[in-house]
Amino acid sequence: MDLKKIITIAGQPDLFELINNTHKGIIVESIITKRRQQAFASQRVNTLKDIAVFTEDGEIKLAEVFVKIYKHQQGGQAPEHKASNEEIKKFFDEFFPEYDKEKVKLSAMKKILKWYNILNEHGFVDDKIEEEKSENEAETETTEKQDETPMRTLKFSHQ
Repeated sequence: MDLKKIITIAGQPDLFELINNTHKGIIVESIITKRRQQAFASQRVNTLKDIAVFTEDGEIKLAEVFVKIYKHQQGGQAPEHKASNEEIKKFFDEFFPEYDKEKVKLSAMKKILKWYNILNEHGFVDDKIEEEKSENEAETETTEKQDETPMRTLKFSHQ
């Protein structure tokens, strides 16, 4: 699962996939409706990759929380974010007992469940976490790919 192109825009209930950058902002596509729109630099935009959830020992990345839900639900949907408060808290206690019960508010739990269900329904969630590569690894991989690519010779003829 790779969340670096999945974003939220403040004030909008949907999740979006980053499509392209522009000089005024970014082009995004709604995961639910598939409609494209521009998000401007003045809007508050967050990638899901950068979101973490408080635990008793520190923090855990949102992608790891999604993997925990995915495994707990055996790939199925989680309870709806509109479920009762008690049901949501019970579910979090079952699949994620180490979450910080004082810092993780019910509103955050509801967002996590809503986002998980949207992403799972549209095929973005699995039981693997995309490993971040260091700059050196990415550079080495790029160099290796360039070395493996056969050279092509283009011939132009003038008539």
